[in-house]
Amino acid sequence: IEAWHDMEKALARLPARTRAVIWLHDVEGFTHKEIGHLMGKTASYSKSQMARGYQRLLSANDAQRADGADNRDRLAGDAQQRETPPEQETTNERQSNTTTGMERSAAFPAAGAP
Repeated sequence: IEAWHDMEKALARLPARTRAVIWLHDVEGFTHKEIGHLMGKTASYSKSQMARGYQRLLSANDAQRADGADNRDRLAGDAQQRETPPEQETTNERQSNTTTGMERSAAFPAAGAP
């Protein structure tokens, strides 16, 4: 669903005539000759508008992917900085993260025990 919204946004940024050519061709199934006729232009006009529109959509998609990769890298770096490597843990931290034999026994009583 998110990709659909991204595509709608990208299409909305195209010039109206370019967006119309792409819609008529790809969604409605018109030929370039028919689109040219509807717009009072040639089939070549329709083809060039579609090619330019696709190029803009691809550029927008590439930019979005790059932004997404940058964000993922930044978030991964932030998470890595927050982690404390095990060798830097203090003795108290290690002790608080372990359970004693008595705690384990209480948590997991022997089979058949009341």
